[in-house]
Amino acid sequence: LNKKEIRRVRSEIIKERSKILTPLETRIAQIEEDIEKNDEELNKLNNSMIEASHQQDGKKIGELSQSIFKCKSTIDELFNELEQLTMEFDEKNNYFESRLSQLESSADIIN
Repeated sequence: LNKKEIRRVRSEIIKERSKILTPLETRIAQIEEDIEKNDEELNKLNNSMIEASHQQDGKKIGELSQSIFKCKSTIDELFNELEQLTMEFDEKNNYFESRLSQLESSADIIN
């Protein structure tokens, strides 16, 4: 490969990396935002539960218990998805970094 070909291949690798990693980054950011929103909701529900307990409102306590369980379940699911996407992102990012590094090594040999 000559210098011009190396630049072209490098550009293609970077373009492909962006095409694959950008949607993952976007989804990861969305999940993190959803986790924050659900965590805030969980805090509100817990505060409402304390208030309902003080008022000894059995019906409200039952409703809040179900809502708290659902909210915790949602947060757990989001964390699981976040973990999977983060691992996928890291694997793919490492793959592209490796390709770029190999290309740089080839360029160093030419220079």
